[in-house]
Amino acid sequence: MTTGGSAATVERTFREEQGAVLATLIRHLGDFQLAEDAVQEAFDAALASWPGDGVPDNPGAWITVAARRAALDRLGREESVVDRSAQLAALARLEAQEHRSDEEDGAAADDRLRLLFTCCHPALALPERVALTLRTLGGLGTGEIARAFVTSETATVRRLVRARRTIADAGIPYRVPDGEELPERLSGVLTVIHLIFNEGYGAAEDGQGLRLGRLLSGLMPHEAEARGLLALMLLHGSRRDEARTEEGLGVLDSALTLRRPGPYQLQAAIAALQIEAPGAELHRTPPLPDDAGPAPDQSLYAARAALLRRLAALRA
Repeated sequence: MTTGGSAATVERTFREEQGAVLATLIRHLGDFQLAEDAVQEAFDAALASWPGDGVPDNPGAWITVAARRAALDRLGREESVVDRSAQLAALARLEAQEHRSDEEDGAAADDRLRLLFTCCHPALALPERVALTLRTLGGLGTGEIARAFVTSETATVRRLVRARRTIADAGIPYRVPDGEELPERLSGVLTVIHLIFNEGYGAAEDGQGLRLGRLLSGLMPHEAEARGLLALMLLHGSRRDEARTEEGLGVLDSALTLRRPGPYQLQAAIAALQIEAPGAELHRTPPLPDDAGPAPDQSLYAARAALLRRLAALRA
């Protein structure tokens, strides 16, 4: 247990941990709103106790226990909740687990992926995908999301309600797509994360876009375009941050070694060239045609080499 911290410290720590807790609760409850309400109660409890008692050594476990108990209390009070008995049984089984198993830790990581793909489902309008992602995995409150969208809290609440209702009414499965469905769905997730980054939502510290990019790349390490987007975001505007530049170049190289090129890797390669060869006239990333199709394995290396040759010619 660390010494007590400020409300800002509590909020930052809570945001880092709450996404995994919420994702797991949604899997067990099958109810976005109930899970979000339970996690919000856990946050209120943390704000009340952590500044005086100190931040727990394992804040994720603390939040998990508090949120589960809050959900149990709510289910006990709300007789109208559909599938109440099944939800109570699921939470009771979780409550009986004194320690998280390795299997449960792995499931928690999978849950965050499930939540991310569900929030970015194409059945939702793009603004709803962004808002729901910021709310669930970003941990932003409705007021913060409203300010990001330059709209009212009432409009933001309606947007979130529509998104949750669409997920429930359409029976959108809480899963990570596989097979032929995965590339298109992953592209949709990358689009949402890139938009969040470009718009600067949650601009404090690294911003929500970069945080979500790190999360996705960590959970899907074999997806080259997930690494490509992360590299692009790290390299964007990193000229004055040597550590960030080195990280971005490293992530880009690791993406290229997977030999599955894509538009985010190409944009990241161009961004890398702008940093390594600052005299080049490459101030804008060239648009990629929608029907460009997959590039050959060596296309990114060839593109980078061509840009370097152009730089040499300009300096001649």
